[in-house]
Amino acid sequence: MKRKSVVWGIFGLLVQASSAGEWPTFLGPNRNGVVEDAKWNPTFPKDGPKILWRARVGTGFSAVSVSDERALVAGNDEGEDTLYCFNAETGKEIWRLSYPCPILDRNHEGGPAAAVTINGDRIYHLSR
Repeated sequence: MKRKSVVWGIFGLLVQASSAGEWPTFLGPNRNGVVEDAKWNPTFPKDGPKILWRARVGTGFSAVSVSDERALVAGNDEGEDTLYCFNAETGKEIWRLSYPCPILDRNHEGGPAAAVTINGDRIYHLSR
């Protein structure tokens, strides 16, 4: 099955988490999924946390990585993988990089499955 798009609502949570520091790779800087911030309050309103912005990034399972007010994520749409860079606070797209990558009909719906890793001024992205 091929999905056309996935809407990421978790950006709002990661933007809040990034205010405590960087979240440059899967599960954060310590790779434990823990936000090290005394001001973090995991209690949300009845309707859930406020979604600050959304973006259509295509099919995939890439986690969002945040560093220097940039949020990076990857997705696949119509046979192309695309790496997206957004302003983490506003959701405005800063840049994107696309390349041919057909979706395979095995394992899952397809698309990128690895988180983007940010190390200083370099980013690393795995694709199939």
